[in-house]
Amino acid sequence: NEKEVILQLNTISKIYKAIKAKNVIIHPHQLPSPKILRRYNFKISTENLPKRYNITISDLKRIFKKYPKFGFCLDISHAFSFSKYETSRLIKAFRNKITQIHFSCRYKNKDHQSLKTASREFLLSIEPIKKLNLPIIIETGFKKISLKPIKEEIEYLKKFFL
Repeated sequence: NEKEVILQLNTISKIYKAIKAKNVIIHPHQLPSPKILRRYNFKISTENLPKRYNITISDLKRIFKKYPKFGFCLDISHAFSFSKYETSRLIKAFRNKITQIHFSCRYKNKDHQSLKTASREFLLSIEPIKKLNLPIIIETGFKKISLKPIKEEIEYLKKFFL
């Protein structure tokens, strides 16, 4: 529904300005038309999604052709759902478009898990991000509302980059 999309984008635009945001992520399967997006003055990125959405690197290339100003948010958990090589492939394909990294683990076929659950294979698959100097968004679903697990995740993340 176009009216609903415009209402949502108007709200996003107000929030973006109010908090001085730097980027808005819109999933590739939910992208409004370029005509609608031209009305807005905020930075937009799209991201790679888990394999179940069947959005491939080729699909993302087509999206970037249609929306050339878009950035790319690299989600390493989603990448691992394709293969242990997908993070490298995405970096190779979109290095100059990457605006940020959504950082979490894929464990037992579930996205956005704590890095403490990461397998050796997962950790090896994300080694290439160490060469990128980009903002990292911790995208882990914490079961408890507490600072302790958040602090632990941050410490784990720091160790990964050392």
